[in-house]
Amino acid sequence: MGKQVKEERKREVFVGEREIYQKNLAYKQGEGLWPLKLVSTLYAVFTISSLALLYGDHQQEVNNT
Repeated sequence: MGKQVKEERKREVFVGEREIYQKNLAYKQGEGLWPLKLVSTLYAVFTISSLALLYGDHQQEVNNT
């Protein structure tokens, strides 16, 4: 009975360690970084579009003078 309990506990620990390893591997491959990637992409799009609008306004002022 005691040996069976020990074997079951070893199996639970092994399965838990394997799940943790798989989560860490997925995070290292970038699956866990999607919020950061999303925010940085939106920031880049906002910045580029703002600069484009500013440049367009500047060009319009240059053309009007």
